[in-house]
Amino acid sequence: MTNQEPMTSVLPTSTFAVDFHRVFVGSQVWLIVRLAAGLMVWLCSGPISFAGEKKPTDPPSNAESLELSRSRNLSACVICHQPAGQGVPSIYPPLAESGWVNGPSDRLVAIATYGLVGPIEVNGIIYPSVPMPSFGVEGSYQWGAKDIAAVATYIRQSWGKEASGVAPEQVGLIRKNLGRRGPLTSAKLD
Repeated sequence: MTNQEPMTSVLPTSTFAVDFHRVFVGSQVWLIVRLAAGLMVWLCSGPISFAGEKKPTDPPSNAESLELSRSRNLSACVICHQPAGQGVPSIYPPLAESGWVNGPSDRLVAIATYGLVGPIEVNGIIYPSVPMPSFGVEGSYQWGAKDIAAVATYIRQSWGKEASGVAPEQVGLIRKNLGRRGPLTSAKLD
């Protein structure tokens, strides 16, 4: 009988396998977050009814505008700015109690329409360069003037605020004045 030592060497782990595992696990987390957000929107959107729908030419009622703004806010804004508009500390700025929201409505409409890049200061805190997407017709959401006006009004009048509303005509005027362009910066809006 020979005295053999037990095998103690470990097979080298390929960096490809480690990287693949990190990406796979990371993508599952991202997928779960997106599915949860979609489920929240679906659960909060209320029942779907096809009976008695209005014709597209009928003007929206106040209840329809409120529902449109609430559903748009749930589908896009709350992912970063949270349901109560408090944002995420050091990452996403708050919408509640923000001069950018409560101040001149033109600024809020321009930000929602074209997006925002670069750092922004809100309530004395500087938020880093986390880009806000464009929600306008040139952006990834492709919202029209009615959508942007409804969401801007909702944000300006939520969480105990009583700021003025935004009309779709105001959104159209801002688009006309600023034209087609890329994202804005806070320095351009001051």
